[in-house]
Amino acid sequence: MTGAPAAIEVSGLSKRFEVYARPSDLFWELLLRRRRHESYEALRDVSFTVAHGETVGIVGRNGAGKSTLLKILTGTLEATAGHASVKGRVSSILELGTGFHPEYSGRDNILMGGLCLGMSKQQVERKLDWVIAFSELGTVIDRPFKTYSTGMQARLAFSTAVSVEPDILIVDEALSVGDARFQRKCYQFMQELRDQGRTILFVSHDPRPITGFCDRALLLEQGGLIADGDPRSILNQYNRMLFAEDSGGMDGARPPDPADGAAFEPASTEVRVGNGRAQILDVALIDWLGHRTRILETGKMCRIAFRVRVAEPLDTIAFGFRITTIQGHEVYGSSSLLHDAPIPTPRVGAILEVAFDITMWIAPGRYFLTVSAARNALEMYDRRADVLDFEIAGAYRGYTTSLANLDAAVSVHDSSNPTDPSRRD
Repeated sequence: MTGAPAAIEVSGLSKRFEVYARPSDLFWELLLRRRRHESYEALRDVSFTVAHGETVGIVGRNGAGKSTLLKILTGTLEATAGHASVKGRVSSILELGTGFHPEYSGRDNILMGGLCLGMSKQQVERKLDWVIAFSELGTVIDRPFKTYSTGMQARLAFSTAVSVEPDILIVDEALSVGDARFQRKCYQFMQELRDQGRTILFVSHDPRPITGFCDRALLLEQGGLIADGDPRSILNQYNRMLFAEDSGGMDGARPPDPADGAAFEPASTEVRVGNGRAQILDVALIDWLGHRTRILETGKMCRIAFRVRVAEPLDTIAFGFRITTIQGHEVYGSSSLLHDAPIPTPRVGAILEVAFDITMWIAPGRYFLTVSAARNALEMYDRRADVLDFEIAGAYRGYTTSLANLDAAVSVHDSSNPTDPSRRD
């Protein structure tokens, strides 16, 4: 974004906290004029700029100063030294529940939150129905905020924050507690903001939105800005820093449990298009044990299965699928055409059972499935985009930025030592 005016300017920013072992130490310090606290420097001489229209991710270990930086930028903390300038209407999502009253209903908190974001009462009231619809909390919107789950709180916080149509959106890890479907919805909305030239600054411990969504990334460590640049190179540096002292964090979640095979409902983000000459009736993911499930194990066989009803006379039909990340980046896709698969004559009224058998060599995480039935790329009979969301789990050894699991094996030998037992001749 060279040449674009700066939306955020940070120069020599530092923040020091005074930490007291006991509350009474502050009283005695004031009375005796003798220091009874320890100083903790959360930020040290941080400087950077963000141009209007840039999307910038911030990464760093716990305690690196990420949240402190965002709180200063949003005006909820004062800097000890240096200055930060933010130009434009700012909306932020920091700690969940910040600014929301636990006893008030979700509806009342939208009204109060909108006023805090600088909207007039009339503007908030005009946005109220949109916020409720976007948050998908219509059935509980009049219940007290304290009764909401963390995911529901995230929905309300995000929906209220973006309703102000900000010039600059600042997000601190709040989306990580939401469900996969709503996360996808939020990323799609932020992509719309980005396309409109809005500025986005956010913290994430998930590397995928950093590499797939950001123009730049900042790396903080012990309160200092140690790297600023291309997201992938920044994350590689971050990973090297992490794994230099800790080889943890590479193992996946638990293996799939057949009990997780709940009823399959279309994802709330599903988009369906086509002329209807053939219709996809249902879609299922079948794990390597033969169970319908939403949790699959990395490296294991699974089946993508769906049924298609032929509604009109067709001279040909083909089937395909795609797997994408929460951010919408394609991981893999294939079709019956690519495999030259024989397909029965698509007679009217026929129910065709389609199955793609694949090995899930992708990294643990959340993904979306799209399936389609078409004549060719120009004529789509039925395409159900993001029809299912699912999770990949299991033992995995790879970088946190990786999407593919290639099941690497490692060997090291001393080529100068003929007696080395690991040597391969």
